[in-house]
Amino acid sequence: DSGIYRCWITNCQDDGILTSYAIDGIIIENNVVADNIVIGIKIGGAISSCTVSGNTVRNNNSTGILFFGSNCTATSNIVYDNGGHGIGLNKKDNLVVGNRVFSNTGTGIATYTTADNSTITGNNCYENGDNGIKIYNSDFCTITGNTLVNNSQRTVNTYSGILLTATSTYNTITGNSCCDNQGTPTQKYGIAEAAGADNYNEIIGNITQGNVTGGINVLGANTDSTHNQ
Repeated sequence: DSGIYRCWITNCQDDGILTSYAIDGIIIENNVVADNIVIGIKIGGAISSCTVSGNTVRNNNSTGILFFGSNCTATSNIVYDNGGHGIGLNKKDNLVVGNRVFSNTGTGIATYTTADNSTITGNNCYENGDNGIKIYNSDFCTITGNTLVNNSQRTVNTYSGILLTATSTYNTITGNSCCDNQGTPTQKYGIAEAAGADNYNEIIGNITQGNVTGGINVLGANTDSTHNQ
């Protein structure tokens, strides 16, 4: 497999790393990607499998890691101080597992339109400007075992630990800790649906304590919210 390993990639006038051709199975591992003008690591839409692992991605002007490809994995990365989201998913069937994502201007981990069937598990997203995790117009995603703490740093009582928005349906949200433990809390809800069109979701067995407005805000008439604390 092709790969980029153990490099320092800094101060580029565009993206730090960009894969734009159909090179499947590419591995991007143990790099430092910092201080670039646009995105830190961008996986293009022609990619149908890749692994982005063990990288430090910081202080890029836009999103830290952005997947336009499918069947890609982001694991064990440290992603912080980026000017957009920490990690973004813009296509279906991706896996984001075991990353530390903090102090980004936008959301920690965000899906874009049609990032269906993605799995976001075991990540630690804290002190981001917006939400810890945002599911945007995406269906059948699994969000499990994440720690989402003290987000909404940009505007108090505006963003949540997990937000489902723009007609996000049939998602499974289980076993997450979505709390605020600051002296002055900032995170609006632990978990929230933005509107009634965000529906048929399962929100089960999560911990949502200490948030400004409340623990869980369910607006979908057919969403199941049970066994949460």
